[in-house]
Amino acid sequence: MNTPLSEWDERFKQHFSKLHRERGTRALFALEHGLDSTETKNFVNAILAHVASKEPSRLHALAWIVVSVLRTASTLLFPDLDNRRA
Repeated sequence: MNTPLSEWDERFKQHFSKLHRERGTRALFALEHGLDSTETKNFVNAILAHVASKEPSRLHALAWIVVSVLRTASTLLFPDLDNRRA
């Protein structure tokens, strides 16, 4: 069973709020999402399940930011990955 996107978004909200409290005015980066590899796979599965039946929503803004950064990072770090999947 997939964790609903609203729960992922709340998790990111709590995580980034904690980082902000610890750092004060120092920058935060979406790559500091705090997910391990298993959680990342589960999160991506939740995104895929969501978009299979619903449009992206601003109610899950942090989740969409994190998934965008994950996708961009994978493209930049592993540019030939998409070619291998084809």
